[in-house]
Amino acid sequence: MQEKIWKYRDYSDSEVKIQILTQALNISKELAALLSARGIKDFQTAKSFFRPSINELPDPFLMLNMTKAVELLQDTIHRKGNVLIYGDYDVDGTSSVTILYKFLIDFSEHVSYYIPNRYTEGYGLSEQGIQFAIDNDIELILTLDCGIKAHEKIEKARKAGIQVIVCDHHLPDKTLPNALILNPKQKNCNYPFKDLAGVGVTYKLIQAYCKNEGLSAEHYLRFLDFVALGTGADLVPLVGENRQYVFHGLEKMNTNPSSGIQSIIQVAHCKSPILMKDIGFSIGPRINAAGRIGEASRIVDLFVSGDQKLETQLSKAISEENLYRRELDQSSTQEALSLLLSEEIHTNANVVYHPEWNKGIIGIVASRLLEHSYKPTVVLTLNNGIITGSARSVHGFNIHDAIASCSHLLQSYGGHAFAAGLTLLPENLAAFKSCFEAACSKVSDEQKKAILEIDLSIQLGQMHSKFFRILWQFEPFGMNNPDPIFSSSHLKLLSSVKVMGTKHLRFKVYEEGNPDRSFDVVAFNQIDHYERIKNCKTMTICYTPELNHWQGRTQVQLNLKDIRFNN
Repeated sequence: MQEKIWKYRDYSDSEVKIQILTQALNISKELAALLSARGIKDFQTAKSFFRPSINELPDPFLMLNMTKAVELLQDTIHRKGNVLIYGDYDVDGTSSVTILYKFLIDFSEHVSYYIPNRYTEGYGLSEQGIQFAIDNDIELILTLDCGIKAHEKIEKARKAGIQVIVCDHHLPDKTLPNALILNPKQKNCNYPFKDLAGVGVTYKLIQAYCKNEGLSAEHYLRFLDFVALGTGADLVPLVGENRQYVFHGLEKMNTNPSSGIQSIIQVAHCKSPILMKDIGFSIGPRINAAGRIGEASRIVDLFVSGDQKLETQLSKAISEENLYRRELDQSSTQEALSLLLSEEIHTNANVVYHPEWNKGIIGIVASRLLEHSYKPTVVLTLNNGIITGSARSVHGFNIHDAIASCSHLLQSYGGHAFAAGLTLLPENLAAFKSCFEAACSKVSDEQKKAILEIDLSIQLGQMHSKFFRILWQFEPFGMNNPDPIFSSSHLKLLSSVKVMGTKHLRFKVYEEGNPDRSFDVVAFNQIDHYERIKNCKTMTICYTPELNHWQGRTQVQLNLKDIRFNN
């Protein structure tokens, strides 16, 4: 694993704010510091953070084109016109399709859905999808979590007499497709919260439809668990409106989940309570596996069927596919690591290619490689005669711009600063490797070291029951509200180091001079530290506190992020 730079958060400009929060909330200055780093400045903003109200959502009609979109949808439904709901194959897309279909099917029998195949159609609105709409006499297509750049496909639909509403959250081009666009990021849109996931934009359409039809809030509140699922899995900032959705959606998952979600929770063996990490590491990957290994449309089938037998059958099949996906992930990662070692070592970047890797997991492999060799990374495979790649970047380096500088060698590319995708012809592979390597020459030695951002240096004795009771209320954790990372020094080993499985460790530590205050530490994928931990005198660790539920007992454990030995 790559050596990490430990970077401690600087609170010097927040001392007054921390003091105000400490007094106003009657909490420790450490907790007040964590709140200040999240933009909490007083009692009122703290109240909104800890108790986000689902009744304080912005008016959906503030979104540009919402009135026209609702009127078009209502008119089509009332005329019994055929409506096609078209969504992306990931968690956000399938969650979006699910809620809109479950909502509209109560008003019309003329509603259908379509999820493209990742391998034969690719991302976004496809030729096959448009042809399906034409063949089935569709009058209105709603694209969910995609469509904002589908100029040609939308034009083809319109020429066939099909109208299109685009519900998307991705950054638009300067020129928009010829459709009714619902996207808070588009120019001149006055909607106040810009970071909705695709499912969030879809949810606003449902809210607006209910408002126009005079329907009660219950008609859209019932979908909060799906909105939390799509939002939580899509790595959008979990602040503001997104936090409201995920906070209350998780509450619904834990009290009265929709049957399809409950089915996946059961096969994933998620322990109560369901948290954001369960969406990120258990529920979300299973849903994504359906599209990576087979047909993502089965996820929507599962979520909308209402048939318990079918739900169980599909959930088990998807869970088995996730196991297969993990095996592919592990074997492909090992092959990629071997290629990095056997091929000529690139100074500035990692670029690996294997024609038989599964297209659906190359993004995961790129992320894994980055953990081992922290450089801009591109993982490439062959799909239908075209090389497809997934890219991941290091901090402070825009990988999208680096790929754009090689655009003369590419068929297509897209993404953002930290992650991107690309396609190219096989004959351009060698030239692309050289071009990308040159483009990454600007990466400094400092940028080639992963940064571990530490919120606080804290003594174990400062973490008592009240501290944890308040800390758990920071949930749901996610982007812009990450799991806090602490460091503690002068720690000694209290018990022997145990190996879990083949790669993980568990041990107990205490602060030097205070053996009565100890914590279990779990170290995933850190078997390499076994001997040094076993023989060290004292250590400093970086970790995230978390609750461990095991055999009917719940206790705090420290999830190790990094370790330094003091001997």
